[in-house]
Amino acid sequence: VVTIHALDADGEIMASGTGFFIAPEGLVVTAAHVLSDAAGCSIVLSDNETMRCTVAASDTAKDVMMLLVPGTPPAMLRWGSSAAAKDGDDVTVVSNPLGQLPGTLSKGIISASRVVEGTKLFQISAPISHGSSGAPLLNAQSQVIGVIRSTIDRGQALNFATATDAATCTWTLGP
Repeated sequence: VVTIHALDADGEIMASGTGFFIAPEGLVVTAAHVLSDAAGCSIVLSDNETMRCTVAASDTAKDVMMLLVPGTPPAMLRWGSSAAAKDGDDVTVVSNPLGQLPGTLSKGIISASRVVEGTKLFQISAPISHGSSGAPLLNAQSQVIGVIRSTIDRGQALNFATATDAATCTWTLGP
């Protein structure tokens, strides 16, 4: 799990989020809105090494993005199917809230499965904060079943993740 920095045209950090490696080719998944209006991006590994990244694919409608990072990733998560996940299942989120608290672990349940504008989402009770967008939602087998995308601040524990089955094979090639 890595911290994603959205960079402006001067290379300054304008926003932060979370991402995670899913392939030995250096592919990192995050939420597309993390890099909204960014001129570039970088990632920070758990050992504080910073690397540049480029957009490999994006689906803004489903709010998922794949980044390409040079080199071999230090570790990868297993991409799982969200089809078997059901309301009440235990879930875990590993994120980097506020871009300053790497490796934050929170647990909860799938409160409800919802379809919003044609995309399957999981409403979850696991706490998330700003900077958690793009974090993996893990099932009890440590497989990624969702990508954290949003929270509703005016409620309590109203957090959402895009289901992996909604994200799979929907990306379009980036620049």
